[in-house]
Amino acid sequence: MSDNKTNILIIGAGKGGSLLIDLFYKSMTVNIIGVVDINADAPGIKLAGKFGIPTAADYKEFLNNKDLNEIFNVTGSEKVQEDLLRLKPSNVEVIGGHSAKLIWDLIEERKQVEEKLLYLSTRDALTGLYNRTYFEEEMARLELGRQFPVSIIMVDVNGLKTINDRDGHVAGDEMLRRTGYLLKASVRVEDMVARIGGDEFAVLLKETDALAAEGTLTRINNNIKIHNDDYNGPSLSLSLGLATGDRGSLLAIVLKEADKNMYKDKQLRKS
Repeated sequence: MSDNKTNILIIGAGKGGSLLIDLFYKSMTVNIIGVVDINADAPGIKLAGKFGIPTAADYKEFLNNKDLNEIFNVTGSEKVQEDLLRLKPSNVEVIGGHSAKLIWDLIEERKQVEEKLLYLSTRDALTGLYNRTYFEEEMARLELGRQFPVSIIMVDVNGLKTINDRDGHVAGDEMLRRTGYLLKASVRVEDMVARIGGDEFAVLLKETDALAAEGTLTRINNNIKIHNDDYNGPSLSLSLGLATGDRGSLLAIVLKEADKNMYKDKQLRKS
């Protein structure tokens, strides 16, 4: 059991209990140690069973759990609330009864925390794009789906080290942000753009064959020219590589092929 999580007991498995279970069972900050209801057919009891959360008809068997931090009483019963306050360990907080509104305020607060943690865990801090971890998870998900063909564009920012050395890392960071903005502006809403390395980006194009993906490459190159004509600062130069996979393809191999093609493009730009 994680020391970084708040361990909670939910008493009452009706609508309120079900809402709490649904919110917290995959939480990064909360662990549900049990769900209690005298009705074995209560929706929250069934939901808890589905997720492998312990259930019981009597809350007393959970009160001696040394990991317990908070009890959520969503039964609406003041009698249950009074008994809990009398029987609980001194270090355990009970939320419910007259303070039922506090439960919903706390749910909303923790929901916002969960959403923020999820955002931070999937995003690159500098550009706001998806990070490599989430990009690889999305590739794995697409391999199991029906959205083939899938095309991948690998992108490398040319001259970033020179900019960092000459103008400083603030200028280099701005070039990375400019790259992210340009790539996002060049693809569809349903396409994924990720920063997967220091100066490397990748674009994941679902249901996109090689011909359509070539059109995206052309759009990116046209947007680079427009951007450089309008921007009063260091020009943006990107090396691009494309590869496409059909149903049954391993997208990790498609990514390597796109990477190889990107380095070919980089060499051509140097020659």
